[in-house]
Amino acid sequence: MKRKRVKWYLEKRMAYIEKYAKLILAGGDKEAIHQLRIGFKKLRAFLRLAGLKSSAEKRPMIPSELKQIYRYTGKVRDLQLYYHNIFPFYHKADSYPHQVLHQIAVAKGTLLTVLKDFRFYKATKRMKKKAPDGVSKRILDKFIQKKTVAIGKLTGGNIQNGRLHVLKKYLKDVSYTLKVFHTRARKYFPIAGKVNRHELDELSNILNEYLDCVVGLTLLNEALSGDLSADDADILKKIKKEWIIKKARTRRLAMVMLPGILQN
Repeated sequence: MKRKRVKWYLEKRMAYIEKYAKLILAGGDKEAIHQLRIGFKKLRAFLRLAGLKSSAEKRPMIPSELKQIYRYTGKVRDLQLYYHNIFPFYHKADSYPHQVLHQIAVAKGTLLTVLKDFRFYKATKRMKKKAPDGVSKRILDKFIQKKTVAIGKLTGGNIQNGRLHVLKKYLKDVSYTLKVFHTRARKYFPIAGKVNRHELDELSNILNEYLDCVVGLTLLNEALSGDLSADDADILKKIKKEWIIKKARTRRLAMVMLPGILQN
């Protein structure tokens, strides 16, 4: 990938993020937030690849303000998914869902404030200035190899929630990078060459489900430790039982898929 192509890709990714930032500012729904986060992850994966051979001071970096936007969108999205999952268990007049809607409104207000102040053009210009001369096939190979080793280390022994979150991030880095280069995943995963990019994405989606359960249970436990009516508490306890079962199921699915992707 030549320098001109690298700059073009940076512009493309930032334009994608800006598009959904504008939709959010105009009152966009949770899909706009979801798409902005996808755009950020693709940009992050590419910059990790592009900066692989550069020193820390010369490496193109995502601006801290954009990272902050990503964190705030994550807070909003977590609450939106949580509300979506608990709402079917309640009646419209019940109080707890309205408390969650208030939390979403507060989190979204914070997000809108930082979005209004962010200048996409300036951020894109700063990243392009540090863009490398090119991203070669050799760099791609080294990047994938590095991720493969990191994934292998993460999957050794008892994998906790934090490790599974990092694992999902590494898998997304690989998948997004292969899409940029239009490269077949089977050349890299596993070493024996039996998996395709669809299977990488499938594992990543299962990990998404698992981690959504982890976040949902955290929010649910916070609610249960607060001031709730007896009816609200009973409903949340029933939901908690279902989510614990789902969390265990998705974890098992992920553990079944991992050996096939990483086998030598």
